[in-house]
Amino acid sequence: MVKKFVVAMMMHETNTFSPLPTPIESFARAGALSG
Repeated sequence: MVKKFVVAMMMHETNTFSPLPTPIESFARAGALSG
C-alpha cells in the first residue's frame, strides 16, 4: 500500500478599509490555482 501526503501553504491578507473592489483577474495574474 502506497502512502500519500500533501504539503500546502496558504497566505491571506485582508484590507477591509480599501474602498476598491479586487477583481478575480488580479488573483489569476498572481498565480491562483483552482482544484
